[in-house]
Amino acid sequence: YLTANASLSQGGNAVSVNSSDSAGNRNSTQSGEVVAFNLTVDNVVPQVGFNSNVTAVEPVNVSTSATFVNLSSLVSDAALGVYMVRFNVSNNSATDPGLFYVAGLLSGTGGANAAWNATVNVTTLSEGDVRVTAFANDTNTNLNSSEFIFLRVDRTVPSMLLLNSTGGNTTT
Repeated sequence: YLTANASLSQGGNAVSVNSSDSAGNRNSTQSGEVVAFNLTVDNVVPQVGFNSNVTAVEPVNVSTSATFVNLSSLVSDAALGVYMVRFNVSNNSATDPGLFYVAGLLSGTGGANAAWNATVNVTTLSEGDVRVTAFANDTNTNLNSSEFIFLRVDRTVPSMLLLNSTGGNTTT
């Protein structure tokens, strides 16, 4: 258990510890009387961005023939690295908790600008706009859940009105 008397800055901090008891005996477990180590402070959430030119306002259209959609994001955490990325897919209603898809690391080491990917089976999704939120945890459990996009699921085949040469209408 460590209580710091001074605030530690974000990033690496050199920490020295020494101790003495009420009789004046001092710590001598290492050379000299000081135990030194590096302590990394990380209070910053990972940075998340979707690998797409899609914004939260302009949904990606999922066609009638699509079965799977690949979700991909770039995630970075400069201090300790990224531990896990998950995508939550829901119909954006208060009663739908959505489904979580655990992303796998595609490229990089999990530190700066690593690509994470998950595949979503869209046949299980309801028609309409579906919200996809990226959740990224670093190794210090700092969570970023602020980035999202929308998918528009539309399985309805359009109908056409054809005019034949006799002037009658035919609907298909």
